[in-house]
Amino acid sequence: MDESAQSGIEGFLSEITNIGLSEQVKKLAIRLRREHQLKLPDAIVAATALSLGATLVTNDAKLLSLPNLPSQKLGLK
Repeated sequence: MDESAQSGIEGFLSEITNIGLSEQVKKLAIRLRREHQLKLPDAIVAATALSLGATLVTNDAKLLSLPNLPSQKLGLK
């Protein structure tokens, strides 16, 4: 990776907000994992999006198909 790419990534990451794992997110992640056989990281991501009322942008077909989870396919070339 060249310095320009590294700088771009660092700039993007500096704008990211870190969201902690609240008890609500933990409980919802456990439920999603159990009900939809999600991997734990995917369950945490989905639970976080649901708890924030956010739209999840992903290419993961399983997450895109979750009911009641606002999601959008990530358009990558």
